[in-house]
Amino acid sequence: MKRHFVKYLWILLLVGIVFLTYGCGQVPLVDKVIEQHEAEHTVEDAKESSLPNFQGIADALGCVFAPQSCQK
Repeated sequence: MKRHFVKYLWILLLVGIVFLTYGCGQVPLVDKVIEQHEAEHTVEDAKESSLPNFQGIADALGCVFAPQSCQK
């Protein structure tokens, strides 16, 4: 009985060590998350720095609602 207990204890210990070392091997996942975070900030910065073309928007809306006033 004691022999089986020691055998299962060793198996459990080895499985635990395997799981612990497997969890430490996921460093590239952290790098991917950091790269995604930086990419999101880059997109947000680009959105903030660009100004909309209000004249182009006004011309397009004018052509939609008054087609006779547009140049062809």
